[in-house]
Amino acid sequence: MRALAKEFNRHIAPAITCEDLMPNSSASIWIMEALPSVGYLFTFSSTTVAKQDTTLIDMARFYAASWINAQTPVGDTHDFYHTKLMQLSGALPSRFARVIENTNQSLHEILYHVHWVWTHSDLSDMDILVDPDSGHLTGVIDWADAGIEPFGIALWGLESVLGSSGPNGWSYFRDDVLSSRKLFREMFLKGIGMSVSVQTCRAIEEARTLGLLLRYDFFWEDGRVKPTRDTSVLDVFPDCRFWDEPHNAKPGAQSSASVISMGSFHYHQ
Repeated sequence: MRALAKEFNRHIAPAITCEDLMPNSSASIWIMEALPSVGYLFTFSSTTVAKQDTTLIDMARFYAASWINAQTPVGDTHDFYHTKLMQLSGALPSRFARVIENTNQSLHEILYHVHWVWTHSDLSDMDILVDPDSGHLTGVIDWADAGIEPFGIALWGLESVLGSSGPNGWSYFRDDVLSSRKLFREMFLKGIGMSVSVQTCRAIEEARTLGLLLRYDFFWEDGRVKPTRDTSVLDVFPDCRFWDEPHNAKPGAQSSASVISMGSFHYHQ
């Protein structure tokens, strides 16, 4: 898994080697290459428009590299994601029922209309490393749980660059967040060297919603992955409010937004 991460992201995935076992234990000792950078989280106070644009461009290239290096899915993928969504359906409050049902109905579109790619499972602002002076992406760490999944599942990681969650909910670093998304789209399409059909854009948006649900609605307990009943993150996360609002709603507004109304591959141009 880690070798694939390094192969597809040669300049930003750290080299990792297994050195030995812990004494009297089956736990392994791993050594990770030190990267000259800091977690994006620690640059919030010094973020500028120019730095954020630089990070967005590099993130677009990062996602484009995964698209170009498409993989082959393994196993019964429909059953895997369907089972996860059904687990969530029985565990989450009723207000989440519509988005879970819609995502479940869109599984065929997700599974067959986008590339399957090498996917990082936790693109948080702690795992995205940047040069604090320039904003350039210098590393992505924590590949332990990476796997081959539909493109778009990890696209929620872009939100870690666009904004953050605080005491008053989610807020974007700049008011003109739609311009930021447009820049990301343009650089992504330039990176893959091809246009993307409306059908594929829709599938990417649905995959992004699926990724949000899988990332924030499951947790580890007693060595098992279980659905969570704590929806506090999803309740403040952008594009994960489950009631419609006008498409010209102000970025960061606290009223609930449609799941795909402001996504990164927004296709109502």
